[in-house]
Amino acid sequence: MPDRIRLDGKVAVVTGAAGVIGTATMRLLAERGARVVAVDRREQDLQTAVRDLPASAQALAVAADVTDEDEVAGYVRAAVGKFGAIDVFYNNAGIEGDVAPITKYSLQTFRRVIDVNVVGVFLGLKHVLPVMLKQNKGSIINTASIAGLRARELRLPRHDRQPHAERDHRRPQPRQRTGSQRQDRRADSGASARTGF
Repeated sequence: MPDRIRLDGKVAVVTGAAGVIGTATMRLLAERGARVVAVDRREQDLQTAVRDLPASAQALAVAADVTDEDEVAGYVRAAVGKFGAIDVFYNNAGIEGDVAPITKYSLQTFRRVIDVNVVGVFLGLKHVLPVMLKQNKGSIINTASIAGLRARELRLPRHDRQPHAERDHRRPQPRQRTGSQRQDRRADSGASARTGF
Protein backbone atom coordinates (compact mmCIF):
# COMPACT_ATOMS: atom_id res chain seq x y z
CA MET A 1 0.00 0.00 0.00
CA PRO A 2 1.44 3.41 -0.90
CA ASP A 3 2.30 5.81 1.89
CA ARG A 4 -0.23 8.64 1.76
CA ILE A 5 1.04 10.82 4.60
CA ARG A 6 1.45 14.37 3.35
CA LEU A 7 2.87 17.32 5.26
CA ASP A 8 2.16 20.06 2.76
CA GLY A 9 2.82 23.48 4.27
CA LYS A 10 3.79 22.11 7.70
CA VAL A 11 6.96 23.47 9.31
CA ALA A 12 9.40 20.89 10.67
CA VAL A 13 12.45 21.76 12.78
CA VAL A 14 15.16 19.07 12.73
CA THR A 15 18.16 19.23 15.07
CA GLY A 16 21.23 17.16 14.28
CA ALA A 17 20.28 17.83 10.66
CA ALA A 18 23.76 17.26 9.21
CA GLY A 19 24.01 13.73 10.61
CA VAL A 20 22.88 10.58 8.81
CA ILE A 21 19.51 10.30 10.59
CA GLY A 22 18.85 14.05 10.43
CA THR A 23 19.63 14.23 6.71
CA ALA A 24 17.41 11.24 5.88
CA THR A 25 14.60 12.71 8.00
CA MET A 26 14.84 16.11 6.32
CA ARG A 27 14.67 14.47 2.90
CA LEU A 28 11.57 12.49 3.86
CA LEU A 29 9.87 15.56 5.36
CA ALA A 30 10.68 17.65 2.27
CA GLU A 31 9.45 14.92 -0.09
CA ARG A 32 6.15 14.96 1.80
CA GLY A 33 5.78 18.70 1.40
CA ALA A 34 7.05 20.05 4.73
CA ARG A 35 9.05 23.25 5.00
CA VAL A 36 12.24 22.30 6.86
CA VAL A 37 14.31 24.22 9.39
CA ALA A 38 17.63 22.38 9.55
CA VAL A 39 19.70 22.88 12.71
CA ASP A 40 23.24 21.65 13.34
CA ARG A 41 26.44 23.09 14.83
CA ARG A 42 28.53 21.92 11.85
CA GLU A 43 27.71 24.71 9.42
CA GLN A 44 29.48 23.37 6.33
CA ASP A 45 27.92 19.90 6.69
CA LEU A 46 24.56 21.54 7.35
CA GLN A 47 24.75 23.59 4.13
CA THR A 48 25.62 20.43 2.17
CA ALA A 49 22.68 18.53 3.69
CA VAL A 50 20.24 21.33 2.81
CA ARG A 51 21.66 21.63 -0.73
CA ASP A 52 21.02 17.91 -1.24
CA LEU A 53 17.29 18.24 -0.51
CA PRO A 54 14.84 17.93 -3.44
CA ALA A 55 14.80 21.03 -5.67
CA SER A 56 11.21 21.81 -4.64
CA ALA A 57 12.07 21.87 -0.93
CA GLN A 58 11.67 25.03 1.13
CA ALA A 59 14.40 24.93 3.75
CA LEU A 60 16.21 27.19 6.17
CA ALA A 61 19.63 26.21 7.56
CA VAL A 62 20.46 27.50 11.05
CA ALA A 63 23.89 26.80 12.53
CA ALA A 64 23.38 26.37 16.28
CA ASP A 65 24.72 24.43 19.25
CA VAL A 66 21.86 22.68 21.05
CA THR A 67 23.69 23.07 24.38
CA ASP A 68 23.66 26.88 24.18
CA GLU A 69 20.32 28.30 25.31
CA ASP A 70 20.70 31.54 23.36
CA GLU A 71 21.39 29.60 20.16
CA VAL A 72 18.40 27.31 20.79
CA ALA A 73 16.14 30.33 21.31
CA GLY A 74 17.68 31.72 18.12
CA TYR A 75 16.78 28.74 15.92
CA VAL A 76 13.23 28.80 17.28
CA ARG A 77 12.95 32.53 16.49
CA ALA A 78 14.40 31.93 13.02
CA ALA A 79 11.87 29.17 12.29
CA VAL A 80 8.90 31.27 13.39
CA GLY A 81 10.29 34.37 11.69
CA LYS A 82 10.73 32.60 8.34
CA PHE A 83 7.71 30.27 8.29
CA GLY A 84 5.36 31.59 11.01
CA ALA A 85 4.96 28.33 12.95
CA ILE A 86 6.52 25.09 14.14
CA ASP A 87 4.31 22.05 13.48
CA VAL A 88 6.89 19.30 13.94
CA PHE A 89 9.95 19.30 16.19
CA TYR A 90 12.39 16.44 15.62
CA ASN A 91 14.72 16.78 18.63
CA ASN A 92 17.40 14.59 17.09
CA ALA A 93 20.85 16.03 17.92
CA GLY A 94 22.94 13.57 19.89
CA ILE A 95 26.44 12.22 20.29
CA GLU A 96 27.82 8.86 21.33
CA GLY A 97 30.99 9.97 23.06
CA ASP A 98 33.81 7.54 23.60
CA VAL A 99 33.14 3.81 23.51
CA ALA A 100 35.06 2.77 26.61
CA PRO A 101 34.55 1.10 29.96
CA ILE A 102 33.25 3.49 32.63
CA THR A 103 36.53 3.17 34.53
CA LYS A 104 38.37 4.65 31.53
CA TYR A 105 35.76 7.27 30.59
CA SER A 106 36.78 10.89 31.07
CA LEU A 107 34.56 13.26 33.04
CA GLN A 108 34.94 15.88 30.30
CA THR A 109 33.53 13.49 27.66
CA PHE A 110 30.75 12.36 29.99
CA ARG A 111 29.70 15.97 30.61
CA ARG A 112 29.70 16.71 26.87
CA VAL A 113 27.44 13.69 26.19
CA ILE A 114 25.06 14.79 28.96
CA ASP A 115 25.06 18.37 27.65
CA VAL A 116 24.14 17.34 24.10
CA ASN A 117 21.92 14.32 24.76
CA VAL A 118 20.04 15.58 27.83
CA VAL A 119 20.45 19.34 28.20
CA GLY A 120 20.11 19.85 24.43
CA VAL A 121 16.81 17.95 24.39
CA PHE A 122 15.55 19.91 27.40
CA LEU A 123 16.47 23.28 25.88
CA GLY A 124 14.78 22.40 22.59
CA LEU A 125 11.59 21.46 24.42
CA LYS A 126 11.78 24.55 26.62
CA HIS A 127 11.84 26.90 23.62
CA VAL A 128 9.67 25.03 21.08
CA LEU A 129 6.81 24.18 23.47
CA PRO A 130 5.65 27.79 23.96
CA VAL A 131 5.29 28.14 20.17
CA MET A 132 3.25 24.94 19.93
CA LEU A 133 1.13 25.79 22.98
CA LYS A 134 0.32 29.18 21.45
CA GLN A 135 -0.69 27.40 18.21
CA ASN A 136 -2.57 24.78 20.25
CA LYS A 137 -0.98 22.06 18.09
CA GLY A 138 2.27 20.40 17.16
CA SER A 139 4.18 17.12 17.22
CA ILE A 140 7.45 16.49 19.06
CA ILE A 141 9.75 13.55 18.42
CA ASN A 142 12.72 13.06 20.78
CA THR A 143 15.36 10.64 19.52
CA ALA A 144 17.26 8.44 21.94
CA SER A 145 19.81 5.68 21.52
CA ILE A 146 19.13 2.02 22.20
CA ALA A 147 22.11 2.35 24.56
CA GLY A 148 19.72 4.11 26.94
CA LEU A 149 17.72 0.90 27.21
CA ARG A 150 20.32 -1.81 26.84
CA ALA A 151 23.76 -1.86 28.43
CA ARG A 152 26.85 -3.16 26.72
CA GLU A 153 28.89 -5.88 28.35
CA LEU A 154 31.99 -4.55 30.07
CA ARG A 155 34.86 -6.20 28.26
CA LEU A 156 38.01 -6.46 30.30
CA PRO A 157 41.39 -6.50 28.57
CA ARG A 158 42.81 -9.93 27.94
CA HIS A 159 45.96 -10.47 29.98
CA ASP A 160 46.64 -13.99 28.86
CA ARG A 161 46.20 -16.27 25.89
CA GLN A 162 44.29 -19.06 27.62
CA PRO A 163 41.57 -20.74 25.59
CA HIS A 164 38.05 -19.37 26.08
CA ALA A 165 36.84 -22.43 28.03
CA GLU A 166 39.56 -21.99 30.64
CA ARG A 167 38.61 -18.34 31.22
CA ASP A 168 34.89 -19.07 31.67
CA HIS A 169 35.38 -20.10 35.32
CA ARG A 170 35.82 -16.38 36.14
CA ARG A 171 32.44 -15.42 34.67
CA PRO A 172 29.41 -15.79 36.92
CA GLN A 173 27.07 -18.48 35.63
CA PRO A 174 23.29 -18.11 35.75
CA ARG A 175 21.71 -20.06 38.58
CA GLN A 176 19.57 -22.99 37.50
CA ARG A 177 16.10 -22.93 39.04
CA THR A 178 13.72 -25.78 39.62
CA GLY A 179 10.14 -25.57 38.35
CA SER A 180 8.77 -24.57 41.78
CA GLN A 181 11.43 -21.82 42.20
CA ARG A 182 10.53 -20.37 38.78
CA GLN A 183 6.84 -20.37 39.76
CA ASP A 184 7.61 -18.63 43.09
CA ARG A 185 9.70 -16.00 41.29
CA ARG A 186 6.88 -15.28 38.84
CA ALA A 187 4.41 -14.91 41.70
CA ASP A 188 6.77 -12.53 43.52
CA SER A 189 7.27 -10.46 40.35
CA GLY A 190 3.52 -10.19 39.84
CA ALA A 191 3.00 -8.96 43.39
CA SER A 192 5.75 -6.40 43.01
CA ALA A 193 4.32 -5.10 39.75
CA ARG A 194 0.86 -4.74 41.26
CA THR A 195 2.12 -2.82 44.30
CA GLY A 196 4.46 -0.62 42.26
CA PHE A 197 7.66 -1.69 44.06
